Amino acid sequence: MDLGFAPKDASVIVNYGLDRVRFITPVKAGQRVRLKLAMAGFEPKDNRQFLNQGHSTLEIENNQAPALAAEILVPVVP
Repeated sequence: MDLGFAPKDASVIVNYGLDRVRFITPVKAGQRVRLKLAMAGFEPKDNRQFLNQGHSTLEIENNQAPALAAEILVPVVP
């Protein structure tokens, strides 16, 4: 809810999982990371349900290449 992936009045929000996961750079013990999340799509389904899609990137502090890139899938039932 805090990320804005679903309306606050939704009755069910499910973390359906990740798609197109790529592990790009290993994260060493003690390194700081940050997750960036951006909306990538919104797909209406049956019965007023919809599927939110987001692109997530796990960045490593002071490193050009990210640790991970993936699409997150979040089905929502109003």
